[in-house]
Amino acid sequence: MLIGQNCQAQAIDQDQVFFAGSSFISDAADIERRFPLISKVMKTASAGSSLNALDQNLRSLVLAAQPKFFAIANKDGNSQPDYKKDSGKALSFAFSHENVEIQQFDNKYLAIYDISAQALFFDFSPEKKHLLASYPVRIRFTNLTQNRPDFKEQFEIIKELILNPTQESSLVRQWLKRIEQASLKVSDRLVKVEKAEFDPKALALVPGLVDQARFSVEVAQLLEATISEEWGVPMVPVTEGQAIKGKMVQVFSNGDAAEFELPAPSFFVRTLIRDYRKISEPLPNGAGDRVAYGVFITTSVNGQAGPVAELKVKNVESITQPAIIKIRLDDWSQFKTVLSTLLIKTVKQVLAKDRSWITENSTTADAKAQLDSIKTRILRM
Repeated sequence: MLIGQNCQAQAIDQDQVFFAGSSFISDAADIERRFPLISKVMKTASAGSSLNALDQNLRSLVLAAQPKFFAIANKDGNSQPDYKKDSGKALSFAFSHENVEIQQFDNKYLAIYDISAQALFFDFSPEKKHLLASYPVRIRFTNLTQNRPDFKEQFEIIKELILNPTQESSLVRQWLKRIEQASLKVSDRLVKVEKAEFDPKALALVPGLVDQARFSVEVAQLLEATISEEWGVPMVPVTEGQAIKGKMVQVFSNGDAAEFELPAPSFFVRTLIRDYRKISEPLPNGAGDRVAYGVFITTSVNGQAGPVAELKVKNVESITQPAIIKIRLDDWSQFKTVLSTLLIKTVKQVLAKDRSWITENSTTADAKAQLDSIKTRILRM
């Protein structure tokens, strides 16, 4: 009897959260520009339903999910919140990033698909709509083809990455895993990743065709997804083109839009990209070239009470270019890959048992102590 009473008390104490379907973190006017493929996928209708295919899949999967720290309020699948009248807590599958990069290698094309979404918890009280917490997820998928993939081919890939619930690596599956462990009681552990900044030396090597502002957001979104996944902490999302500081626009799949106030972060993560370096040397006997790409950054974490940690870190990766194979390396693409690896490895070192990588790749004398500070202050370990 006592066990039953404890279980009942636990269920009562859990936050009741409405599932609000899918959405975009974006102004409505920017959705098709920022999410050209995803927005088209979202228009794919499910047979016999007024819901789009994604919402149809999501609804059945979410209602069958068993999150540890909250309960789905509309498990019956009928009750829906009215964002204009009601108050309460809600959860949305919110798209935050889409990018397809195509590189050419020896007359073949490598397409890199990069998409992100947030498990976005918010309060839709009429007097003050506000974000509670965000748990971002991100997937990257590469596909090598003989011909350059056109929009239709890219659409089919993105559709599969999003809508196929049987694929363990799909965006939906990763999102479902995240909500199973997500908690709304996080007011003193919220982390905000700032948009990446550039030292003048690094900025001079950014190609002129690259949208610097958008790339700064992409770097921050990669970092926030990695931090949330590896450290298990909630985030205050970084958004592209945020017009009003401290606020975020969310557009739901039914066309409704709402502006939410962002909570004050407990910790800020900043990234300064200091330098990009490329070194090339010939291989013996004219066999080709060995090309090394290096990225150098300073990453810092600050809390409300002051600095938590600061690290100067680098990552260098080399590629062999055989003379017999005509490979055309795109320097900017290589630098982006090296930077992504650098950010991911740095975040993983906080909880790693083997920290030899940070010792080899950081000029910060007490690098391990800086990682321990993050572990103690943010992860409470």
